[in-house]
Amino acid sequence: MRLSDTDGLTLVELMIALAISGIISAAMYSAYISQQKLNQAQEHIVDIQQDLRAGLEIMTRELRMAGYDPDKKWGAGFVPSSMNGKVDKTTVTFTLIADDDHRDNDNDGKTDEAGELKAVQYDFAPGYGDTDGINDIRRRVGSVVNGQVVWSGDPIVLVEDVDNLEFYYTLVDGSEKLNPDETDIADNRIRSMQISVLARASEQSLGYLNTQTYTSASGVNWTPTPADSFRRRMQVITVYCRNMGW
Repeated sequence: MRLSDTDGLTLVELMIALAISGIISAAMYSAYISQQKLNQAQEHIVDIQQDLRAGLEIMTRELRMAGYDPDKKWGAGFVPSSMNGKVDKTTVTFTLIADDDHRDNDNDGKTDEAGELKAVQYDFAPGYGDTDGINDIRRRVGSVVNGQVVWSGDPIVLVEDVDNLEFYYTLVDGSEKLNPDETDIADNRIRSMQISVLARASEQSLGYLNTQTYTSASGVNWTPTPADSFRRRMQVITVYCRNMGW
């Protein structure tokens, strides 16, 4: 009995079918990986932007209040943030009148007395208990007691996983400085600042290599060295210190 030509596949036909299946599988896998990379990239970017937006909104709102002192007699303003008497480019400390916040800001047992000063600081360091080795933008508050700032508790993290931070100040004469000195501070010469923040994702992205250069407000170039797989976002905002002489 002779078998029909349609009763099976020849070796050539089988090899062609396997080759086609392999091509289709490879294309599907490639599409899956591409989609996974896209989804991961979008997720990382959204996380960075949300973290930046929330933190910078708080910083902007409070920095606008730096030097708030309606009577102009309690000495509110910027405070030196380092041992050399200057305002550091990655740390800013300031005071403002807080005699209506229902707190005893100078620890003298009286609440909301005239001239109570509240101190606020933003700095650039790992968060309390953070062991990932990456700096954060932190916020801390305190009181002014006998002319000295006394901090209350540990700093809290405003923006996580920050590669670089810069405060760039504009003075009353229009000059710009990274480190205003004691005279600038004592004479309330600071009028505004540009805040440059380079934040990164908490996880690396598949198939991505970051070799981009980011430029701060003062013109400093920040480049990941060595290049890595972390996505980053740079944001530069200007804050006008409306209580500092405007």
